[in-house]
Amino acid sequence: MSVVYGREIDGKAVQFGTTGYTKNHVFVLYDRTTESVWYPMTRSSMDAVSGPWRGRKIPFIAKPKPMPLREWKRLHPETTVMLPVAWVMDGIDRWTGFGALGLV
Repeated sequence: MSVVYGREIDGKAVQFGTTGYTKNHVFVLYDRTTESVWYPMTRSSMDAVSGPWRGRKIPFIAKPKPMPLREWKRLHPETTVMLPVAWVMDGIDRWTGFGALGLV
């Protein structure tokens, strides 16, 4: 499942980082300001499960449709795609290799 969620609480942008953990194949995030831990407890929001913002929710705003990476880059040229080091070291063409495998 892929979703797009808001990133504001009380009108201020929240910057998220990854904890390095997953639960049910979903990344567990933290916000860099309060270090509250966030996880999607429902299908409609990202929820703070610990820390100062425990109990707060950030709603999902869209469920993106799958599309080839080439099309995404055309629509959103400012996008940065992060790939594992092995992809670069193996010499795989980042754009066609990544999209051709259906990982978008």
